[in-house]
Amino acid sequence: MKTPLRIACAFGSFAVLLPVALACSCIQRTPSELYADSTTVFVGTVQDTIHSPSISRVDVRLSIHESWKGTIGDEIWLHTAGDSAACGVNFERGKTYTVLAILNEDGTYSTTLCSGTEEYQQSSPLMKYLRTLQTSSSSSSSSRTSSSSDMCEPYVCPSGKTYPACTPDGHPIYYFAYPCQFDSGNIFTDVPQNHRYYDAIKFVKERGIVSGYSDGSFHPDSAINRAEFTKIIVESIFTDEMYRVCDTSILPFRDVRKGVWYSVPLCVAVVNRIISGYDDGTFRPENNVNFAEAAKIVAGTFGLPRLLVYYPEWWQGPIHTLTSLHILPPTYARPEQLVTRGEMAFMIQVAMLRSETPSSWSSRSSSSRSAQARDGCKIGGCSAQLCVESTDDGISTCEWTAAYACYQSATCERQPNGQCAWTQTRNLTQCLNNAR
Repeated sequence: MKTPLRIACAFGSFAVLLPVALACSCIQRTPSELYADSTTVFVGTVQDTIHSPSISRVDVRLSIHESWKGTIGDEIWLHTAGDSAACGVNFERGKTYTVLAILNEDGTYSTTLCSGTEEYQQSSPLMKYLRTLQTSSSSSSSSRTSSSSDMCEPYVCPSGKTYPACTPDGHPIYYFAYPCQFDSGNIFTDVPQNHRYYDAIKFVKERGIVSGYSDGSFHPDSAINRAEFTKIIVESIFTDEMYRVCDTSILPFRDVRKGVWYSVPLCVAVVNRIISGYDDGTFRPENNVNFAEAAKIVAGTFGLPRLLVYYPEWWQGPIHTLTSLHILPPTYARPEQLVTRGEMAFMIQVAMLRSETPSSWSSRSSSSRSAQARDGCKIGGCSAQLCVESTDDGISTCEWTAAYACYQSATCERQPNGQCAWTQTRNLTQCLNNAR
């Protein structure tokens, strides 16, 4: 998934933060001039709007459908003044806009005065002009060229299927979405149905967790960095309310810029003690994530049970947990191995399905064990690993570890101190030690 952009709506060299009505007039510019003056151009639909009356600002999240210029991810957070009607647009949820923005010196993007940003209309002069350009979608997955003589050359998809670019009489056909994106029944253009992680990638797409790139691809075998991984994993389970209330000013990392696109999910991860960063106070967002790091993030995000075993290395516990729950993908080999986007999808799918059906976290139950209970004691726990009073269900998470197999032939009975516990035998002690 490409890096989402942060956009600030500014007027000239200053941001309009005053709750006053403004009026202005713009010098009429052609679509080609507007395009040339912009750093990035895209079509996006407003998904969420967050109003901040105290500072007269509205935060707008747009999902990206199509882009022509600049590096665009699957979504963008747009910061705009509360009264953006002055030579701008008032963004409304559910509506689609054609956005033109420029890159500022501080790394943010701005629509500026008279930028040309407008509500999407397929027949507008701006959209007609953009349709004549070679889009970022077709340049990466289509055989079309940008020369005017080839403008009616059909789209050719990776499967070989073609879609016309013009009508028989030579008029351009305007596709709102890149046609090859939906070709061959594949969920993404580069994820065939025989791909090892096809089902997992289909799962995360249908759940709205990922949407891929603007050209319809997913890059299933590419590595993913720590910022992207954290954002996708955390957004797969935490609620919108958690995002709205998380104060990103608490982020302790010296290499995380204020307002960066992944700051809110990272804030949620920090608050929930999923991520603590490195000892030198950094998060290293651009570093590709490995399985040691991924296991810790996944275990924390989905609240997977922590094994009551001491491990000399910080990553051994999370790796052991994901191994015991079969969450690690079959292509996992070692903790320092980099995680691919397909492997990420697999881990999300298994973790989510297990969290939705906790009884499936263990294929064993107390009824299938040969362990014995005596003297008013009983075997409890979701994985039948507890020895408790007959009137007490005990406190247990639905987990399974190798150590619990040791209790299959053990005896749960009242001990000399009057409490119910597993009777310690030489075989039980040796089994528990080996399981560690």
